[in-house]
Parts: sequence; structure tokens; C-alpha cells
Amino acid sequence: IIGYAYTSSVTGSSPWFRLYKGAPTFDYVATTSEQEKNATVELGYADEGIIAHLCGGSSPTELQPVFRLWSSADGDHFYTTNFSERDSLLTRGYVSEGISGYIYGVRKDGSLPLYRCYSRAIGDHFYTTSEAEAKSAGYTFEGIMGFIASSDDASTTPWRRLYNPTIGDHFYTASDQEFSSATRSGYFSEGDTGYIYLSQ
Repeated sequence: IIGYAYTSSVTGSSPWFRLYKGAPTFDYVATTSEQEKNATVELGYADEGIIAHLCGGSSPTELQPVFRLWSSADGDHFYTTNFSERDSLLTRGYVSEGISGYIYGVRKDGSLPLYRCYSRAIGDHFYTTSEAEAKSAGYTFEGIMGFIASSDDASTTPWRRLYNPTIGDHFYTASDQEFSSATRSGYFSEGDTGYIYLSQ
């Protein structure tokens, strides 16, 4: 299974592009990568547009993985539920650090929107449940990434937020060990952003 198809975009989904080349090959190519799509067009394929939107889960109401990536060049931790965006960043110098946890693709009782924003000046991605904080000076508001639990239960754990002013990087983790290691290496705790699921 490469994903689940929807007729319109849902949180955590990626557009699925289709391309076609006529005689003598009569070949179709389908991809969620815009970079691959553009490269295929340069090979003589005709872009037939978006045929569906692919999502990693069988329902956008299900928990979606939060992929964590790191760019040593920018000193930036990046988090996304979009597997196409993750794959694109892996070609641009980011390194995968696995799955940080799971959040919902749509709002459910007991969850809050998780806003994403970015500061080009310091190369930092920032995530918060406060819309006012997300739209604060110096950061560009990039919308809602998903929905994170607002209170703890037996299935969740705190998603802790830290900041390193030396490199201008926000870092989020559900791991006590990582939290302790980060505070020893120049990061300062900024509290809990919410509560994340460690498994689906």
C-alpha cells in the first residue's frame, strides 16, 4: 500500500500527479513528488494533472505520523505529517530522525490545532497551539499541521518544546532522555506544546 486516495485534499495528504507519453512507449507515470513530475515532463511526458490526493492513513480522522527531520546547514528541526513534503526535504539536505509521534488529521474532542510557522531570518520552524503566538512578529504563519491532544491520558505523553538561542532552533520531543540531552547541549525548556500519541 502506497497510500489512500481521496478526491479532494485532506490534512496530511499529497497531490498525486499523472503523466503520459504517447507512441512509441504509451507509458503512464504517477507520483506525489512535484520535483519528479517536473523531471518527467522534461523527458517528454504530458502532465495530466492531479488524479487524486494520497494520505498515509486510511482515514484523515485517524492518527497521522509526525515525521522529524534535521538540517545541520540551517540548524533547523522540521516536523510534518505530509510524506511527500518529508521526501522533498530529504533531497534538500535534511536528514530523517524518524517519527516523533502521532496526531490527528482533523479536529477531535480534546484536541487543539497545531500551528506551523517559519522564520526565514533565523531558519527556524516553530509549532504551537496558540494562534496568537504562531502569528507573532518575525515568523510567517504556515497554517495548521494537524490536531494535538490537549490533555494527557494513558495513550499520550507530553510533547515538550525547547529552544536553542545560539542556533535559533525549536526542538520538540516526547523522550525524557532526549529532553535531558537537549538541555545539556544549549536548549532551554519552553514547556509542553500538547500531548502526542507514541503509536497509532
